[in-house]
Amino acid sequence: MKKTIFFAKHIPANIFLATLYMFVIFFLTSCKKDPHTLIVALTHPPFHIENAKLQFPTEQSELLWNNRGHIPIMAPDGHQVTFGEFNKVSGYAEVSCHPQGTKITVHVKDLIPNGTYSIWLLTFKDPGFDGTFVNQIGFGAAGLADGSTNVVKASSHGTAEITTITPGGPLSIFGSVGDCLLSEFEVHIAAAFHLDDLSHGAVPGPPGTWVAQAAFPFKGNP
Repeated sequence: MKKTIFFAKHIPANIFLATLYMFVIFFLTSCKKDPHTLIVALTHPPFHIENAKLQFPTEQSELLWNNRGHIPIMAPDGHQVTFGEFNKVSGYAEVSCHPQGTKITVHVKDLIPNGTYSIWLLTFKDPGFDGTFVNQIGFGAAGLADGSTNVVKASSHGTAEITTITPGGPLSIFGSVGDCLLSEFEVHIAAAFHLDDLSHGAVPGPPGTWVAQAAFPFKGNP
């Protein structure tokens, strides 16, 4: 199984957007709340969405499909999500290291109201994310490896906050991390929206059931 299967099917328009996403990772400024906490801004991953014409959307009013199977992205209230709704999400993550592992707190707003979300970790070796996933070395649930602590339900207003502590050791899908994620070469914290309104434990679920809606990428100090 290829490591990139979880972010497979890059439609042509996404090549440019993946490069833009990479650009943001390298040039987006992260600041420190205190000497021990890294604040990481939210970015919009372009990998899993498409419009009715199987292309990456450009208009806010366009309806969205999961590009792995062209499955409509439906909100819990039964309406099909638009590009404007999907891309409106904003927020930040706090990352700090403790004896028990790496504490991650994700603060987000303008999510899909009442949507079910889960938080995932992707790690990359030097030289890091380059618009593809060739340098990816790890993927798994944030928090406990069984996926029991990485799920959060958005409020009726689309807000959510979740805190997890990821211990050092094997990740739930492949790869492993040390006791402090800030020592990794590059890490992406990803928030996945579940179209089926279900979490799937140690894996995000079948590709047609979830899409990455937000990411918090940062470079560590290996």
